[in-house]
Amino acid sequence: MRNYVFIVRPWNLSFFLSLEGLILQKEGHANIIWLTMQRKVINSLMKKGKNVHYLPEKLSMYKDDNLESSKVTKSFDIWMNKHYNFGINLLFDCERFRPSQEQSNQFIKSHICTLNKLIPEKSVLVSLTCDHFVYFVSAYLNKMKDGHNFFVQPIGFPLNAQLIMESPWDVVNFRKEALPDCKLIEYIDSLQLAPEKSIHYMKKSKLPSLWESLAIKFKELKDASNIPNNIYTYLEKKRTNILPERILLKKIIPYNCRFINDEDLTKSKRSYNLFYYPLQFEPEMSILAYSPWYKDQLEIIRLISQSMNAEDILLLKENPKMQGIRKMDFYKEIDKFPNVKWAHPKLNSRLIIRNSDKVISITGTATIEAACLGINSMIFGYPPFRTLLKERPISEQKISNFKKILYNFYDAEDILDHLKSKWPQFSKGVLFANYIPQRQGNENTLMAPNNLAIQFYNEVILQ
Repeated sequence: MRNYVFIVRPWNLSFFLSLEGLILQKEGHANIIWLTMQRKVINSLMKKGKNVHYLPEKLSMYKDDNLESSKVTKSFDIWMNKHYNFGINLLFDCERFRPSQEQSNQFIKSHICTLNKLIPEKSVLVSLTCDHFVYFVSAYLNKMKDGHNFFVQPIGFPLNAQLIMESPWDVVNFRKEALPDCKLIEYIDSLQLAPEKSIHYMKKSKLPSLWESLAIKFKELKDASNIPNNIYTYLEKKRTNILPERILLKKIIPYNCRFINDEDLTKSKRSYNLFYYPLQFEPEMSILAYSPWYKDQLEIIRLISQSMNAEDILLLKENPKMQGIRKMDFYKEIDKFPNVKWAHPKLNSRLIIRNSDKVISITGTATIEAACLGINSMIFGYPPFRTLLKERPISEQKISNFKKILYNFYDAEDILDHLKSKWPQFSKGVLFANYIPQRQGNENTLMAPNNLAIQFYNEVILQ
């Protein structure tokens, strides 16, 4: 009888219920363990008689008062360093809701020891997210126990695709045969469109009315009042303001400067190199986990600026979701760099990419968009698509060589040839499906979860 571990959130509960039904139908018997960080999931699953564990409660019951817990933590850390050349401290540093230093040791040990007891040997672990400490620890504990992990991660490349990951950094090549390059060609063709028209998670969705938003806020506040506020409930919703975000956030960039517009971008009109750096949303998993050694965007901008030739320009564009959120000090610090300019917020990022000499990001997909157009690009971290880029990540190279790397330009043909040569292996981890939750009434949920479960079981688990 096979062991399954499901790590569930409210928006993907319907998918896992469908997947459980399919597993029992196909396999007859299975030991399915449900784990969740949200009480809302517990209430739904307990009514259905499932073997479900509310992790904040389990974690809070942990007592660091015996040698066994220290032994488990130490052996896990040794195993990780032996197999991956990093340990639990790196995983902890990737968590954006880290507790205070005084509570850190308890936080780390409680996760490792509790999850070690809950996850059986040789389990199949499935989750639709891998963006917090609880997921990272679960992934590597399961690997240590000879299990298999399937984390479904949205990537934005190619179109309508997810990557199946076994950890935050490693892809599962679940396909026996590579996909044809027609999907790659389709993606390249889509770059003629604005991002919000071709990428699932950037498409505009209909917002609930203001009154509906207020009703949702009231309900969230009521639900949150019944949940303890401690270091283990870091994934529970904690609402401190009744007003919807659309009212609270000022969708403006709070600094004054002369924006670069589309007429300023034409390559034929300039004699300098234009480096483009689109700022990423933060804090988010794409920086914290995919780039554990380079996280500070301000420091990255400083590094690029100081390495550039005097006549060249670094063009920045604020992330639409960060407008009105960053502190003014962030922009004031950037104003000190003489060779940095800002793109107008409404300027199409893909237009900038086409007119750039090199696109730079910590982990952002603008770099793979550039590569697909035969334009030079450079990343600092380890996003899943990193092997498709001609230039190796900065994290793998000597920082003392940064200026040389910055001005290392490849021919468009070389960039595209490299991309196409690496596509077959990369495509073995690609699943074409839409796992982006959509709002249905007062809830976010997956569309056609039963169809997604059938596809996932047949294409991923059975391979």
